[in-house]
Amino acid sequence: MKENHYRILIMHNITDQKEVLKLHLEGGGHQIAEASGIDDIIGSGGEQKADLAIIDTEAGDVESFTMVREIRRKSVIPIILLIRQGRIEDRVLGMNLGADDCLEIPLEPLELGAKVNALLRRCYELDRPGQARSTEAEESVLRYEELELNMTSLRLFKNGRPVLLTPKEYRLMLNMMNEPGRVFSKDELCGMIFDEAIRSDANALMVHISHLREKIEEDPKRPRYIFNIRGKGYSFGKTQT
Repeated sequence: MKENHYRILIMHNITDQKEVLKLHLEGGGHQIAEASGIDDIIGSGGEQKADLAIIDTEAGDVESFTMVREIRRKSVIPIILLIRQGRIEDRVLGMNLGADDCLEIPLEPLELGAKVNALLRRCYELDRPGQARSTEAEESVLRYEELELNMTSLRLFKNGRPVLLTPKEYRLMLNMMNEPGRVFSKDELCGMIFDEAIRSDANALMVHISHLREKIEEDPKRPRYIFNIRGKGYSFGKTQT
């Protein structure tokens, strides 16, 4: 992991709890700053002002779930949402809107630190499975027909034009483009993008696949890239038979 180079924004309206989080994450080598609104997280041009955002569901004067949705429309910045204990509906809503993980308040600082580090690794330090990290830019790009996935900048391009992906969509594309023609089971794909609470949620997976098709397919109803293999799962770059 890039030591001492990750910048984390915290949006939390309880001062003492916020200070505990800051101290713990700073102790892990991260740079911590406070956010009071979406403008502190995402610039006017869609550029992200940090590597990860932690958002309390009752923070600030902006409804937090709306904020998650708006951030995700503009950026792929990883988001950890803090929810009240026992509110599974908030967890499901937050994940479906684009949060990458949810933690219940009161927090266990060690768990938060572990979740933050795991999410940073997944989002910024992904390599091709089974291959050593390469220093050549050519080897950090996956290509398939008009699509190009840059594993250094974590960006997808179609015909040279950027396609904005959420972190979950990026992880799906990375794994599927790395093995074109392979049939991935729904359980495999869920395991790539969901935490244990909703890992078997095939309906949520279908939503993410549908969104991906809308972004990369000319006609999502007649896909060229992501195919549903009836009774088995999904395949990338395989002609449906």
